[in-house]
Amino acid sequence: MCNTLAVSYKLSTGCKDLLSMYLQGWGIWAVPLFVLTYVLVAVLGLPITIHTLTGGVVFGLIWGTVWSALAATLGAMGAFSLTRYLFQDWAITTFSKHKLLAKMNQSFSHNPFNLGLTLRFAPIAPFNLINFLLALTPINLKVYTFATLIGVIPGTIAYTWLGTSGKNAFQEGDFLQLIFASTFLIFLSISPLWLNNWRR
Repeated sequence: MCNTLAVSYKLSTGCKDLLSMYLQGWGIWAVPLFVLTYVLVAVLGLPITIHTLTGGVVFGLIWGTVWSALAATLGAMGAFSLTRYLFQDWAITTFSKHKLLAKMNQSFSHNPFNLGLTLRFAPIAPFNLINFLLALTPINLKVYTFATLIGVIPGTIAYTWLGTSGKNAFQEGDFLQLIFASTFLIFLSISPLWLNNWRR
């Protein structure tokens, strides 16, 4: 099992080591550079997972989580604002008849914070797609930002822990933390389904 986790981790983060080495070479500028590139990646709608894993490798679990959660929130704000204020007319014209958008608009009119928080909570939820879709709903930027900041923390901890424990696993041969981190990520991923069934 340990060997399988190690191979999967290594294959899924092929450019993580390069980014990590690049950041470490910037010294005190590593944090601003990390946050800036993370925000840019999020605004452009690119995958942010590699950055979050790298945050764990370079900054450790605590500070890696702090910087990644901050950058993810800023990036989400940027993507939200870009969609709402520059592309909203096009997006609404294109997707206005879509049943999902109509249902989301109705739901977010009544309970925007809780719904935004729920969508952010699951690590497997498509981060960039949520940025785009929520910009087309009535949710305001302040509520969206607060829900995003709180909602991304569990998933950010999970991926940052995966990065930190993966580094320890390959350097020191300690796979126990990697197994714990992977288990935590799986638990977070399925927890919304479990909660939904429990509410029924």
